[in-house]
Amino acid sequence: MVIEEVSVVIKVVGMAIEEVSVVIEVVGMAIEEVGVVIEVVGMSIEEVDVVMEVVGVVSEVVGMAIEEVVVVMEVVGMAIEEVGVASAAAGVANVAAGVANAAAGVANAAAGAANAAAGVANAAAGVANAAGKRNQ
Repeated sequence: MVIEEVSVVIKVVGMAIEEVSVVIEVVGMAIEEVGVVIEVVGMSIEEVDVVMEVVGVVSEVVGMAIEEVVVVMEVVGMAIEEVGVASAAAGVANVAAGVANAAAGVANAAAGAANAAAGVANAAAGVANAAGKRNQ
């Protein structure tokens, strides 16, 4: 889903490909972190902190997009053509912020999945303990 949304963004953008590429790279990082968390889930809860750090990186990218919108606002007053470009750039920044929010949601979902897996592991440990006590 996230990758498809990014492809749509690439098609709509056309203007600041560099900004979108930065967002896409952060989204890719978030997806990689999700993979690591899913693989290492049964071991410790510290991996969830790594996912939270990725969310922080995504938030920084959202801040960069907002700064770009401010720069666009400074350029607005020049010409009607520039206003059109500014509107498009503001839309690009909003799309980039949406992609970053989607990445943050993916990271949050990964954290939730890690917590759920940790709960399953704890439940399995409890079952094993109960079985051990029963065998005694």
